[in-house]
Amino acid sequence: MSNPFKGQKRPPCSPRSEEEINGGCWVPHELKAPCPEDLFEHKGKYYTTAMLAPRWPQSLGP
Repeated sequence: MSNPFKGQKRPPCSPRSEEEINGGCWVPHELKAPCPEDLFEHKGKYYTTAMLAPRWPQSLGP
């Protein structure tokens, strides 16, 4: 977890549900060891990435 992933939300993070770690926003989980394969461990806690919302199309063509 040294750099944000492509498409990962960058600060400012949502204050009550996300934490800023290494330049990206992360959502903490209260799970116990072992860490599930789809989460990342940081300082004894488990996190998943906070991703940006997909962009809407810019035109209404056929």
